Amino acid sequence: MKFRKENGSYLVVLDKGDEVIASLTGLVQQEKLEGGFIRGIGGVSNVTLGFFDLEKKEYSKKQFPGFYELASLVGDISLVDEKPFCHLHAVISDPQMNTFAGHLFFAEISITGEIAITPFNKTQRLFNKDLGLNLIRL
Repeated sequence: MKFRKENGSYLVVLDKGDEVIASLTGLVQQEKLEGGFIRGIGGVSNVTLGFFDLEKKEYSKKQFPGFYELASLVGDISLVDEKPFCHLHAVISDPQMNTFAGHLFFAEISITGEIAITPFNKTQRLFNKDLGLNLIRL
């Protein structure tokens, strides 16, 4: 992973083999970011996406082995129990250009990841027992 800071924002390039969430969380910790917006594109493999089931209050997960275009990566940075948390969603496409989308649990860079981070002020997530999720509280 490489990055540069420019006008308060970050341009991040993830290299083949980098795990997306671990890499971004590491950068967020290193740079002491407590809030922000993430967006990106690239190529990924071994992806795990999820869909939150409101009735069960849990994610159903699906694995996507193989290589995919990362058509869109979008999410935010916040703090959960004072620790940095990257909440990410992804849209991936296969060679036939079928798309799949959901909450990103895992993805390994297969080609490159080109990601922008725009920091903003400290943002907290607190657990909402009715929904079973940590939600941003302003």
